[in-house]
Amino acid sequence: MSPTTSKDDQNVRKHRRAGHRSRPVRFAAVAATASLAVTGLPTVAAAAENNPPSRPLVSELSTGNAECAAGEDRPYLGTRPQLRAVLRDPDAAPGVAAQVVGEFEIEWKDADGERQRRTLGPTPRKASGFPFTVSAPSDIPAHTVISWRVRAHDGTEWGPWSSSGGQHRCEFVHDDEAPAAPAVSSTDYPDDYVWREGVGDYGSFVLEAADDDTVAYQYSFDGAPLRTVPVPDSGEPVTVRWLPTRSGPHWIEAQAVDRAGNTSLPARHDFRVGDGRAPVSHWKLVDPAGSGEAADESGRHPAAAGGGVEFGAAGPSGTSIASAAALDGTGNAYLAPGATAVDTTRVFSTGLWVRPRSVDRDMTAVGQDGTSGGPFTLGLDADGGADGTGPAWILELPTGAGPLKVRGGHPAAGQWTHLAGVYDPVAEKARLYVNGRAVATAEPAADATATGVLQIGRAHRDGEAGGHWHGELADVRAWDRIAAAGELTELAKRGAERTGYWQLNEAPDGTSPEYDGGQGLTLGGDAEVFVPECSTDTDIFCDAEQPLVGTGHLRLDGDGDHAATAAPPVATDDGFTLAAQVRVAELEPSRDMAVLSLPGEHTNALVVRYRADVHRWELSVSHADRADAGTTTVTAEPYTGSTLGQHLAVVYDASGGTVRLYVDGSLHASAEADLPASRTWAATGGLQVGRALTADGWGEYLHGDVDEVRAYSGTLTESQLMMLSMPMEMPHL
Repeated sequence: MSPTTSKDDQNVRKHRRAGHRSRPVRFAAVAATASLAVTGLPTVAAAAENNPPSRPLVSELSTGNAECAAGEDRPYLGTRPQLRAVLRDPDAAPGVAAQVVGEFEIEWKDADGERQRRTLGPTPRKASGFPFTVSAPSDIPAHTVISWRVRAHDGTEWGPWSSSGGQHRCEFVHDDEAPAAPAVSSTDYPDDYVWREGVGDYGSFVLEAADDDTVAYQYSFDGAPLRTVPVPDSGEPVTVRWLPTRSGPHWIEAQAVDRAGNTSLPARHDFRVGDGRAPVSHWKLVDPAGSGEAADESGRHPAAAGGGVEFGAAGPSGTSIASAAALDGTGNAYLAPGATAVDTTRVFSTGLWVRPRSVDRDMTAVGQDGTSGGPFTLGLDADGGADGTGPAWILELPTGAGPLKVRGGHPAAGQWTHLAGVYDPVAEKARLYVNGRAVATAEPAADATATGVLQIGRAHRDGEAGGHWHGELADVRAWDRIAAAGELTELAKRGAERTGYWQLNEAPDGTSPEYDGGQGLTLGGDAEVFVPECSTDTDIFCDAEQPLVGTGHLRLDGDGDHAATAAPPVATDDGFTLAAQVRVAELEPSRDMAVLSLPGEHTNALVVRYRADVHRWELSVSHADRADAGTTTVTAEPYTGSTLGQHLAVVYDASGGTVRLYVDGSLHASAEADLPASRTWAATGGLQVGRALTADGWGEYLHGDVDEVRAYSGTLTESQLMMLSMPMEMPHL
């Protein structure tokens, strides 16, 4: 059986790139002889009759990482492959040593059609059943069908070739030439230096090969990890889609990949993306009291107000939203634009501020009526928590497979929350955002079909209105694009109010003053504010120990030292932030030590401590003011023992129902947990620095230094926390 045919070589050479020529290679054929392969093999114990080695099985042969194949299935390889075969001797048996050597034969036809053959071997001897490998010769020609076969010798006789008995030879083509770079184009985002409206809008990018042996493309946007997309059998150009989530210059780089795995040089396509389009409808709900409708900022769809709507309610504090609409939860609690706002068969987003008066019934904040599939809604599910027993926020979409429900977060009565729902049928995902954070994602999400009119404060199911909102709503937006995560974070941002900042640079009369003149931190035990004799900021020859931040810090000896305020600076049953810079005296402390705590009468509402058994920072929140109350506990990154100390920050997002412990401005995956408002309570004792309540009274005294203690009503953003983690005083923050 001939390993190649003239037609095979013609087909392979047909795919050569322009300008490539294979140089003729001539070799004298080398005859394989038994004497070459068998000298030095050990003699096998005499048996009744020696059996020749078995014919190697095609299924146990491989060319590089590819299975043995021939014809159209032959592999194309970019490097000289290793030829591999498992060789067996039927005389091998328990207690009988049977070793063999292998001989590989490789063939091809040169440019003049003359057959060239090489014999590779003998290989080192191995036991029967082991794999044998040889490397293809370094001068095998490129773009030529090459075939090989193998056989074994047991020291007495040769076994049959692997190509005997109707089995085929293994074939491959060595292709060491990189393909040409592909062409990259886009009508959505051309490479023409023009800024185009685009954040939140998918763009299509066409990749077209210059060579006909391209089988795939590798591409990435803005230097992200490479993605791979195959070329269809038809060889047509490939279209990839990408979603810009920020404005600015962007680029795509693409490489062609040929059958041998060779990659081209990258082709680059630069483009510019401007801000995303404004909402298609935007009801601020800041209309004057007594208004009969809510204005649409787009001017297209004013929303008629039902009799259960009153304008002029207070908006969410810490935002620029001046007022809100209050809905009384009755059948007249709705705002009806009377028109379809978004095409739910395509990408869309919606968001608004909500403040439920209660969380004991299902309510719709905003939605769009459906036909047979029900409405799209964004609102509150009274019994939709992760464990099915508590309220949750919900995004519901009618799809061909039935309602798709995305639940997350922990609603609390009387708490303002920013909700957003994003439907992305391109990525087949639906996301629910609570206070600018994605809390739940459902996939696959496709074929949403709510094509009726938009509703604010209610939804229609089976022709009946229901889910009327009881509470306040503000700043309702609907987009015909993806609202990017960064946009939603900005919309949900609420300014936190600083309620305490203790720089701990001094402590006249045993009390360190609060920066804005509020309650001071009173030092207890032998606690002191350390101030160095000289400062490296003003004296280059100063070699004295320096404060953590500023001109001083609080020093605690671990034996009764602490500092405390008279009253709690934050309400622990509402959103708050606490932060401090801390340095533990020992490199590997052997006991638990509290950094910050807020006590009640019987236990701590919260405590931030060093946990000795796991060598980590820990935040523990008690669910009630009882010694036996349950707790929510998170752990953060390991304690580093840094001489600069570490910055710790506790953030409780009451409306989102989460608590987080940041270390040096970063959030570890294990340092975040759900904490619904029902599991919080208001601490009654002052802020404790360096101690916490224990079963035996005050304890867990800190041996170390503390600086820059801060308290806020409300939640700081991650960027603000990162700024606070810098070792410098920031009175403005």
